[in-house]
Amino acid sequence: MKHCAVVFVLLGAIACASSPGPVTAAREGFVTVEPGVRLAYRVVGSGPETVVVPWPDASRDLDRLANGRRLILYNPRGRVASDAVDPSKVSFENELSDLEAVRKHFGLESMMLLGWSHYGMMTAVYTIRHPERVSRLVQMTPGGPRRTPYLDEGMKTIRERVDGGAWNRLQERRKSGEFTSNPAALCRENRKVTLAGFVGDPRDVAKISHESCRFPNEWLEAQDRWWGALFGSMGDWDYRREARELPMPRLVIQGERDFIPVEGSREWVAGNPNARLLVIAGSGHFPHVEKPEVYFPAVERFLWGSWPEGAVAVEAAQ
Repeated sequence: MKHCAVVFVLLGAIACASSPGPVTAAREGFVTVEPGVRLAYRVVGSGPETVVVPWPDASRDLDRLANGRRLILYNPRGRVASDAVDPSKVSFENELSDLEAVRKHFGLESMMLLGWSHYGMMTAVYTIRHPERVSRLVQMTPGGPRRTPYLDEGMKTIRERVDGGAWNRLQERRKSGEFTSNPAALCRENRKVTLAGFVGDPRDVAKISHESCRFPNEWLEAQDRWWGALFGSMGDWDYRREARELPMPRLVIQGERDFIPVEGSREWVAGNPNARLLVIAGSGHFPHVEKPEVYFPAVERFLWGSWPEGAVAVEAAQ
């Protein structure tokens, strides 16, 4: 299976309430982070605290977290509804500076952060650099704190889980020219095949929105270029030492059957008395979709100031 075609899908929340409360109408707009580069955002809900979420998706799955708080979700540069950018403008450092630009745009002295997948790692690195600006952090099925061995292991797991026959049939359809004039349809079909490698139960693929495929930024060729530029900028990272020193409460959520090895999430938490790991049984990379009855009460409880049931500390490695 072609490496980049798989990656694009990858990198391609009860103290107050146990069910979603009323959510105010969303406000949408753009944040200009540099000349010619705007990030699309949605603001949902209101309240004394704000959760900022870099959200590489067009779904509104997380809107229910805007329950007594303000939720700001923005599409990273070159993703979904944000401006298309040349790959030369895509880098890990730009992602970090873009998050800082969003914070400044909304005038936030302090914020809570929630990052999913790659952004579970990126928000942690932002927090390492700016601990005074983050009051709480949720790392949701995050990329590992070190590149080696977790990135290669995760890609290997995806390849092993995806139905090879379905993948080959899709490639034959591509070669026949079926999607030449309809790249959005190819995006949807590709997701239907490859997402089986991300979920705990392949039947849960049907629960996942393909709304992002409306946007040219999410079409396969654009995603290949985007991920190639991003990974090319990241080097061989390792943030284990810095993660042990973070002072704010931090919840790491891991799907039991995620393609990302659980050992990586354990390392994000290990040796830090302010961090806890919650493993959600039966879930893969989309716990908010696969196990919402577990995910949302747990995140709500954490955002309101308590550790959710089942969240555990992890001792430092000897």
